[in-house]
Amino acid sequence: MGVAAGHHIGRKLKAKGVTNPVIVEIQGIATLPLKQDRSRGFADALKTYGFGVSAKQDTKFTVETASLLQAKEAGRDEFFMVGGAGSLNAMKEIQS
Repeated sequence: MGVAAGHHIGRKLKAKGVTNPVIVEIQGIATLPLKQDRSRGFADALKTYGFGVSAKQDTKFTVETASLLQAKEAGRDEFFMVGGAGSLNAMKEIQS
């Protein structure tokens, strides 16, 4: 899942000509081996496009703990999210 997300983001940003993106990773519970594997795969996939994770947050992925997203979005004219195994309701709340 992390590899697929990294390639999706990398391709999308390269197609738009973005060279210095701010990429934020909301890890979920980072102490779980599955989450660590996903995070590593995500970072490895992004590297193939010359990108890296700008910031990451260990969270239970709730709206209340999404302050990192809000801080990184400030002043940006474009923002998109890619997720998997997260709460669809939480993602909709963050987007709104």
